[in-house]
Amino acid sequence: MTSNHEPGPELDALVASALGLDVLGMAAAVHYAAWYIPYDGVGSVTRPVYLTECVCDKGQDYDAEILGHIAGCLEVVPCYSTDDREALAAVDTLLDPVKWTAFKVEWRQELRGYWAAWFTHVDIELSVMCNAPTRALAICRAIVAMGEGK
Repeated sequence: MTSNHEPGPELDALVASALGLDVLGMAAAVHYAAWYIPYDGVGSVTRPVYLTECVCDKGQDYDAEILGHIAGCLEVVPCYSTDDREALAAVDTLLDPVKWTAFKVEWRQELRGYWAAWFTHVDIELSVMCNAPTRALAICRAIVAMGEGK
């Protein structure tokens, strides 16, 4: 299985969609504490955002509208493709005893070395495996490939 997806916001958005999150698009965000929050200001970067719960009609007073919603409705997608912890948390969300039953990620020494991640389907004839230079990227490529049916 091959995948050419590179690490970054676009791949993070694809992974979030595969997890069932309602990704609305890209928006300005700033790093705050250990995560990003939607905010267009000094030091902001472009990150994908998803709808958590729409509170637009609950009378909350926010200055800016982002992708048709107030900031309180949105969360910034985690950095799945560059953070091992976030990538492994995505795996926990995806494993389903009815469909994708097994997951494995390991370092392989062949050639120059790479990470391999794969999921196995209940139908043992179908599995998804992807390689990458980092563990998080290999996991994300495999998650996206699962959704693409490759």
